[in-house]
Amino acid sequence: METTKKKIVIAGAGFGGITAALFLNKAFSRNPKLRREYQIIIVNNHHSHLYTPAIYEIAAIPQGRHALDYVKSSITIPLADIFHRTLVEWRERQIVAIDRIKKELRFDNDETLGYEYLVLALGAETSYFNIPGAKEHSYPLKTFADAVKLQTEGSGLGLFLVRNIIARHGGSVAVDTEEGKGSTFSFTLPLNEDHVPENNGGQEEFIEGLSV
Repeated sequence: METTKKKIVIAGAGFGGITAALFLNKAFSRNPKLRREYQIIIVNNHHSHLYTPAIYEIAAIPQGRHALDYVKSSITIPLADIFHRTLVEWRERQIVAIDRIKKELRFDNDETLGYEYLVLALGAETSYFNIPGAKEHSYPLKTFADAVKLQTEGSGLGLFLVRNIIARHGGSVAVDTEEGKGSTFSFTLPLNEDHVPENNGGQEEFIEGLSV
C-alpha cells in the first residue's frame, strides 16, 4: 500500500545498495522526523543478494556434485532476511527506464514508482576493452549463471585452482605451447617436506571452500 511519505529509492541490491539502505535505516532509527517524512525502498531484479566474491567457488564445484538450488543458496542471501526488522522496504522489480523529469522509475510490468531521492547502485557490466574476440571467446564471471556455464563448459578456472593447490604444497606449474598444436601442462612437487612452505595460507579452509 502506497503512503504519502516521500520516497528514497535505492536501485540495486548489491554491496553498494545494501550498504546505503542500512546506513539510511540507522539514521532513520535515530531521527523520528525522518521516519515521519520519508520511506526507504530498495528495488532489485532478484529477491536475493548475490555474494559475488564466492562465485568462483561455485564454478569450481564438480558438475553434478550438488543440486543447483543448494549451490545457489550458499552464495545468496534473501533480501527479506537482510532487511528483517528494519525500516527498509524491498521490492523485486526489473527497472526498464528512469524518468528524471517526473522523478519516477518504470518497471517491465508497466508499474511506476516515484521518488524524491534516487540512489543508483546497479553495479557494472563486464568490459572487454574493445579487444577483438574477447567477448566471443571468454567466460565472464559476474552472475550465478556465469558460474554454472563456466562449471560445465570452461576450463580456465580449473587451471587457476590447480596452480593454487600446487603452490600451497611448494610446487609449480609450467606450460609449453606450440602454435597450431596446443599446450602441454606439467607440474612439480617437492619430495622433501622441508621444501613445503610453512605458511601455506589456510590450506584446509581453501579445500573446504571448494566443497560448499
